[in-house]
Amino acid sequence: MKVEQNGNLYGAGYYSDFFSEEECRIDIKNMREAGINLIRTGELFNGWDQIEREKGKFDFKNMDFFFDCCQEYGIQILLGTGTASPPQWLKKIDKSIPIMDAEGKQYPSDATYGWACPHNPTYEKYWKRYLKTIVLRYKDHPALYGYQIHNEIGFPFMSDENKVAKYCFCEHSKRNFGTWLEKKYCSLEELNKSYWWSASNPYYSSFQDIQPPSSLPKSWSSVTRWLDFRQFMIDSIIEFVRKQKDWINTWDGRHLISLNTFFLKGEDPLGVMCAIDPFRLSSVVDIIGFDLYPGSSNKQEKWPEFSSLFLDLSRSASGRKDQAFWMLEVESGPINGWALGPHHNTDKQDIKRNACRCLGHNAKMQLYMGYREWLFQPINWGGLVNLNGEKTERYFMVKEINQKIQQYDLQSFSLKPLQAKAAIVISKDNDILCQGFGHVSFMFDSLRAHYRIFWEAGIAVDFIPAEDIEKIFSYKIVTFPFLLTGSRSFFETINEYVWQGGMIYGEPRFSFLDEKGWYQKERPVAIMQQVFGMKSIGIEKKEHVVTNGKCMGYWHEETIEKKGCSVLDVYSDGKPAIVEHLWGKGKAIYGTSHFMLGYMNNNESLFFEKFIKILHEEGVEKTIILKYVKQEGHHVEAQVLEDIKRFVIFLESSQTTGKEEWFSIEIILGIPCSANSGKELFTSQPVQFFEKENKIHFSWKMKKNESCIFELQKKNEENLSAQTE
Repeated sequence: MKVEQNGNLYGAGYYSDFFSEEECRIDIKNMREAGINLIRTGELFNGWDQIEREKGKFDFKNMDFFFDCCQEYGIQILLGTGTASPPQWLKKIDKSIPIMDAEGKQYPSDATYGWACPHNPTYEKYWKRYLKTIVLRYKDHPALYGYQIHNEIGFPFMSDENKVAKYCFCEHSKRNFGTWLEKKYCSLEELNKSYWWSASNPYYSSFQDIQPPSSLPKSWSSVTRWLDFRQFMIDSIIEFVRKQKDWINTWDGRHLISLNTFFLKGEDPLGVMCAIDPFRLSSVVDIIGFDLYPGSSNKQEKWPEFSSLFLDLSRSASGRKDQAFWMLEVESGPINGWALGPHHNTDKQDIKRNACRCLGHNAKMQLYMGYREWLFQPINWGGLVNLNGEKTERYFMVKEINQKIQQYDLQSFSLKPLQAKAAIVISKDNDILCQGFGHVSFMFDSLRAHYRIFWEAGIAVDFIPAEDIEKIFSYKIVTFPFLLTGSRSFFETINEYVWQGGMIYGEPRFSFLDEKGWYQKERPVAIMQQVFGMKSIGIEKKEHVVTNGKCMGYWHEETIEKKGCSVLDVYSDGKPAIVEHLWGKGKAIYGTSHFMLGYMNNNESLFFEKFIKILHEEGVEKTIILKYVKQEGHHVEAQVLEDIKRFVIFLESSQTTGKEEWFSIEIILGIPCSANSGKELFTSQPVQFFEKENKIHFSWKMKKNESCIFELQKKNEENLSAQTE
């Protein structure tokens, strides 16, 4: 039986290979003084290529010292499997191990991690050999907490003007792709029917004859083959993780197994190029982790909603089987940049802000990427302490935050978010098709726009993957960012959801394609015409459109034929712009342009106000209502967790442009509740609240760019009622 997380975890990455034993001991002692009780190591540095520098010759001297030293100071270790950093001698044994691109060029194994093909049998043989060795060596060591598989799992990401992913096109991958196709289609007849859409329309006489696509299917190549190959690569990564987990469990069935991955990364914001699907990966490991760098490329400034969007996606992915999630890499210091300096000079307030964000979104552990920065790191990946180990303001802020986490049990598994009433449906197949058609940026911006409108309104939102579409019945409103594709059962579920009383919002190109990427005969698909009460009869690409109600649309203007819907807004020529259809007990709203994207890109508030009004009429209210005494450019983000005894409220003054250093805000907990007492946890200042209409009200004076945490103790009768339920 596996040991589960016990107590609050607060961690950092540390790699003893870079430092002397004396430096290492001092760092570990200082980490412990800061409340850090978990260290990640061995996933890249201190990993396989350092421990087995020559085939069969293992050097554990440094790692043994590190384990013993951590044990001495009461710190546990999350040990990497090392599969992301295979040694250089391995490619001499089998030259086919490095990942190969579509042109037959292999990855330079010294230029990126994860350079070995997961389909290569020689690579698998040797990583199993190494992993067995380290598991048997450390599984009984008191300092071992658990294992982390690989590092930022997925195919290596390397910037390239060619937007075809850097997948592996080696013979092993091709052969596995053929086997995957045979399992999916069962017969060549079915496969050939699905691959009709291409210029040459070849007939395949063997599954092994099918070559992986080497270009985007923008014109004449088979879109279905493109979709299949990307699905295959996602499955390959999932299988790679499953193999490692099963192999670890063969030798150690007690310790937790995790992995770290990411959302919204660089030129691959949807994870298509790296072939990752965190929603599915979360069900493979014991606990999934994510990597958060708000300051990278100044995302903190460019996308004010970035961190919350990232964390809500992470929380939703982990919730696929109602499990917790970790933040396995969190920005710890000045980040990115070389001679010209960092993109973002992460300071103590950033540390506090990011910690409160992670806690508020229910992360059960946060681990800073680097405790100490490395001398050889040219891109300036700052740590909590300086290069010489000297403590910084960031270090002392980490210490303060950890004290609060421990004192108030802020990572307790009993603390959970309030049930969201809004959900956004996302689809990996849709992402793949958008990338294939060259519209990944538009898809990503659409996702951001749908989230942004809920975020700015203060309405809690979850993400639901298309394969879990039946979960929408738990929500009052569901939206679909630029959803092109879906299966028949997918749309039937949406139909049933609306009929039973749900509300949906759709936009142009909704359900234009089936699950193979083929055009539907009717658009939207017939069953959705019934739901929306209209059909599409034409669509034009337009950069901007404006309705008579002054709502600004973007990218498309669609012409529809009404089949029962009522018109909420029109264009200047009288054509419907926003329509509404009552279907069963529910409601379907359709925008004939991308009004959410228009709102985000142009900061035009009229559609926002119209949409939020509709939500309020349907009972979709804010979890926390914030009323600014004098806003003057201030924006506060709020998150709420609760258990049977308390509410914990996280407030963050983000993207503040107001001139005043301090501003006042009234906070209303937007659910029926009562409390005995309350206080702000960083200052220990009591909260003076009152109850009105069965809701808690209190006022607070906030500092610009500040973060606050409030704890409200529920009344005893409410505790007892919750326990009874």
